[in-house]
Amino acid sequence: MLKRIRKNKKGFTLAELLIVVAIIGVLTGLSLPTFASTRKKANAETCQANQRSLRDAIVRKYAEIKASGAYNTDKEAYEAVITALGDVNSYKCPEGGKITPEAVYDTSGKKLISIKAKCSIDEHNE
Repeated sequence: MLKRIRKNKKGFTLAELLIVVAIIGVLTGLSLPTFASTRKKANAETCQANQRSLRDAIVRKYAEIKASGAYNTDKEAYEAVITALGDVNSYKCPEGGKITPEAVYDTSGKKLISIKAKCSIDEHNE
């Protein structure tokens, strides 16, 4: 009976299976750092896209409110924009950073120079 089992030698030996498992382990170990860096870069790009979206939403609403002529100063108009947009915290960083809008005024503090959106993680800012 033992001879019959040996004649029908089908399948793999334990040594062959261990070699295959070792090769798969080495390939996985080599590829994980590449995937991690790619994921970090993708998260940074997603955060930058969210910053641009927030900035664009503010700029569009600012132009609309400023055109209405209801506000005397740029600062009043900007504050009205932030109030009108509601929850600007809905623009999120995938790595847990906070994206916040930022207005830059001239030295008098009344004339709006630029609108930015920044992430609390410095590497994500453009």
